[in-house]
Amino acid sequence: MGRWKECSIRAIPSMFDHVGCNRSTIESNYHQVKLYIPLHHKPPSGHGYEGADPWSMTPPHAPYEPSFITIPEFAGRRFWTWGIFALLEQVGEEVLAELRADGWEPWNDGTRELFLLLENQFAQTLIVVEAQGAHHYWARTADIQHAQRYPVLLTYQSGEEEYPHSVPPEMVIGACALVGDGSSFHLYTAEQLGEEGHTLCEQIREGMLLYPPEVDPSAEERRMRVEQRLAAWERTHAAAQRLSSLYWMLHQHTIGLNASSPPRTLPAVPIVIDKGALIASALPVQAVIAAYSNAHSGAEQWSIKKHLPTYAYSREDGTTHIQMRPGDPEAALDAPTIQSLWEQVRHLSDIDGDVLLTMIAQAIAAPQDEKGGTWITGKSILDYRGIKPITKKENGRVRRAGHRQEDLAEVASCISRMSNTWITVEQWIEGEINQEQQKKRSKKQRRYLYTRDSRLIVITDTIQQQELLRESGSKTSRQVESERPSLARSGCSSRN
Repeated sequence: MGRWKECSIRAIPSMFDHVGCNRSTIESNYHQVKLYIPLHHKPPSGHGYEGADPWSMTPPHAPYEPSFITIPEFAGRRFWTWGIFALLEQVGEEVLAELRADGWEPWNDGTRELFLLLENQFAQTLIVVEAQGAHHYWARTADIQHAQRYPVLLTYQSGEEEYPHSVPPEMVIGACALVGDGSSFHLYTAEQLGEEGHTLCEQIREGMLLYPPEVDPSAEERRMRVEQRLAAWERTHAAAQRLSSLYWMLHQHTIGLNASSPPRTLPAVPIVIDKGALIASALPVQAVIAAYSNAHSGAEQWSIKKHLPTYAYSREDGTTHIQMRPGDPEAALDAPTIQSLWEQVRHLSDIDGDVLLTMIAQAIAAPQDEKGGTWITGKSILDYRGIKPITKKENGRVRRAGHRQEDLAEVASCISRMSNTWITVEQWIEGEINQEQQKKRSKKQRRYLYTRDSRLIVITDTIQQQELLRESGSKTSRQVESERPSLARSGCSSRN
């Protein structure tokens, strides 16, 4: 998305009373979503959820918090934002684990910008303050994925001088929308969406329940309005998400793309390795780790077999050959190609082994996608290996600013070498003896040599995320690469 300036700080929600709210659920065309409610482990303190501490007063827009942003290319205009928040304080590991199990996840470098979008799509945001003092924004994975699929900022525009100190009383979030293309924004209005757009905006208006400008509600009336808005939240949230999809299809038609094919984004990559993971010590795994370690020590046990760099790992029941082969199976094995393969061998190290074990653990524990593959990111691999990201201090707080480019590049190089690594397993297996053979005691039991040849990993898809920022007439870019390895055929022929 492009760059915008945020005019009012979106921090901890305003002081509003949120007492006795009912647990809300929603069944929409996209997914089932509910507002946060503690299940078995309640935060020690907090506001904005059932059973939480009451706020000292209730603002007129509770449980929502309005704000606005300005964008240089739309001078003199305010674009309003609208979020529903809950504050969880002194949170420990049990609450964090319950949040993850219930479908919530914290923002990260790849999803941080999506939170403004999902907030304006009426998804709930949790401000989680951990016992150690760190705080992060959390949202439901389903809402993050919807914002990824439909990156649309539902909003309402007004002039800077129209309502300098108050929310426009006729405001409907979704009356217009902004869609960024990397360097600028496209502005659309609900009138362009036809009858369905009008109907959805009306449902959102009914869910926002703004007061007329002449009304000054009492504290009791404000508390009652909170309950009314919460009761309407399910329908409002579903209407906002549907409206964002309509705006996205309009945007696709406008710029000439296929509206039925939203942009492909990185699926959710769950954290599956916390304090450790068990990996079967199969013969191929042992062989690869030994080959990588020996290569790092000088590759003295590597040799040439069929013109290719080869490492042989022998045990009583068989031998596993590790080979470095060209990425293109049809490539000619000329001198420059063989030299490049040996160069890859010389760059192998224990880090390659760490990355491989991380990917295997992810494939074992993480859910598969519709194609049977498992997704993993360079960031996840670095996190699992304990590599510390860059941190920056802003406004007296330390925040995570992403991993170093050289660390991400090293992971990409490891995966590239692994994709060129092949395993040939030769294993002796005793044949089964039937009853007739058992009667003939002189009959020797047969042994069979099984051979299987495969890649170490199979990379079936790669997603690259590139952010373009335009500053002072120059363009800079930041690229993050993610790999999706399918380990279903990664040397699993061993029967150890």
